[in-house]
Amino acid sequence: MPEDAGLTKPPLPDSAIASSSSTHRDGAGCVDLATTGSIVNKYSGTLIPLVKPKSYHVRVCGQDDTVYAGNEDQLEAWEDHYLSERMRMTVIGAIDDFPCEAFARQLVLLLCEDGNIYAYEDEVLHLVAESLKNLFENGMTFPGIESYNLGECFEEYTEEEYNELMECSEMKEMREAHEKFRESLGLELLECLEDLEKKAHLRVLFYIECN
Repeated sequence: MPEDAGLTKPPLPDSAIASSSSTHRDGAGCVDLATTGSIVNKYSGTLIPLVKPKSYHVRVCGQDDTVYAGNEDQLEAWEDHYLSERMRMTVIGAIDDFPCEAFARQLVLLLCEDGNIYAYEDEVLHLVAESLKNLFENGMTFPGIESYNLGECFEEYTEEEYNELMECSEMKEMREAHEKFRESLGLELLECLEDLEKKAHLRVLFYIECN
């Protein structure tokens, strides 16, 4: 009798995450984002290859493992300022070093409460798949099937009303917080580069001393 007979093999990360969004739903039929988030945490760091675009992977992670780590306002912006109605979302992964306009060339992937998958590219949300199953089985559509710009959900307002809304204190604070956050990331990157340069210089000196 085979050693694994009667044993249930653990699900692969992609099937586990995809299954969570299709089976775990609340009374209103919305995806249970908390359960999906727990599964994302369990498999955090796992690389899942995409069918398309080829040679790219989804790195399973939450927001704290993206370039938006610590930016609490960003999730609120994704939920409130892009789609026609407010939708709860959670970060499920990132695609690193992807050719796009996203900060640090990192596309952040979000699971929406309606099951759709969005990719965030600097002030644009792209609908890249209509379910996690679709994302993992058929790949990512980028640019998105549909794309939504920051503030586009307010387009039914008159131009004057829209401009007034975009200039309100809340929007100004959010933009300022976003800019400060990006500046802090830039400074952090610069400090890391300077530190690497110093270490490289010390290694050269050490090599010269030893030889």
